[in-house]
Amino acid sequence: MDRLIQAFDNSDIDYKTSGKNVQPGEINICCPSCREEGFHGAINIQKSVYHCRACRNRQTLKNLLQTVLRATYPEIILLLRHLKRENLYEDTPEALKTTLQHSQALNFPDFTYDLIPKREKDPEWPLAMGYLTIKRRFFKPAIMKYGVKYNVRDDRMGGRVIVPIYLEGKLVNYYGRDYTGDQLKHLYAPEVEVPIPKKEILYGIDEIKSKKIVVVEGIFDCWRVQEAGLNCVAIFTKSFSQHQLPIFSRLNLDSVTIMFDGDGGVEAQMLADELTFIVGSVKIADLPEESDPASLTAKEISYYYQSAQRV
Repeated sequence: MDRLIQAFDNSDIDYKTSGKNVQPGEINICCPSCREEGFHGAINIQKSVYHCRACRNRQTLKNLLQTVLRATYPEIILLLRHLKRENLYEDTPEALKTTLQHSQALNFPDFTYDLIPKREKDPEWPLAMGYLTIKRRFFKPAIMKYGVKYNVRDDRMGGRVIVPIYLEGKLVNYYGRDYTGDQLKHLYAPEVEVPIPKKEILYGIDEIKSKKIVVVEGIFDCWRVQEAGLNCVAIFTKSFSQHQLPIFSRLNLDSVTIMFDGDGGVEAQMLADELTFIVGSVKIADLPEESDPASLTAKEISYYYQSAQRV
C-alpha cells in the first residue's frame, strides 16, 4: 500500500486510507468515471480490483491506475508487482520451520504398505501396481523415487495408491488415488491431522533445482514433467490458493510456465495474472482439449514447453 500512496502523492491525487466508508486494507479516491464528490472509489489491492460505490463502476486495478496515474503500461506493471509483494499473505521461512518442528508427526493410515517390493499373496497388490504401471505408465523407478504406497483396508483410504507429500523432508500430507473405480478419485489426509494444509504448499518444491519451473495441476502431472527433465511443482487442483502465491515469491523465480490440463485455460490465465506481479516471465502452455501432462510423452511435454506463449 505504501507504494501506491507514494504514487498518488507524486501525482497529486487525493485519497483516504481511513474514515467513513473506507474498509481495512483499501484506499478510497474520487471516482474518475462519475466524478461524484466524496471518496466513493474503493481500491482493493489484495484482490487487484476497483469499484465505485456511487456509480457502481468496476474495473481491474491495472486499468484504473493507467487512467488516474497516466503512466505507461510497463510502469503500471512494475507498480502492481511491488504492490503484490507488499500484500501477499506470507509465513516467513523461520515461522514455517517452527511450525514443522513443533507439529506432531503425520502417520500413514493403518494397512498402508510399500508398493515395492511385491507383497506375495495380497490380492490388492496387482490392482494397485497395475493402476500405476498399465493405466498411468509409471514404472518401478518412479514408484521407488516417490515412495508410493497402497492401502487395502482402511475405511477412508482403502483401495488407493498413497503418495507421500513432503516439505523440507517432513511428511506433511499424503494423497490417495482410487484404483477401484468405486469411490472418490482423489483424497488427502484429514485436515485436522496435517501440520500444513495442502493449499499452503506446492508439491515437488523440495526437488526444485532451477529458477525456471513448470506449474501443473496434479501430482502425476508433476511426475511426468519431471521425467521430461524439467523442474516442476503441482498446486493439487486447477484452482490455486492465495496462500500458495507467497511461495512463488520466496523462490525468486526467473520464469514460470503454466502447463494445466487442456480444459484448464481459464484457470491457467487466472494464475498467470497473479504470477505476472511476482515472476519476471510467465508463460502458458496450450495443451489439446482432452489431454493432461501425465498423458503426454517426454517429447510432447518438451514441445508444449518450448511453444508456450508469454503472458
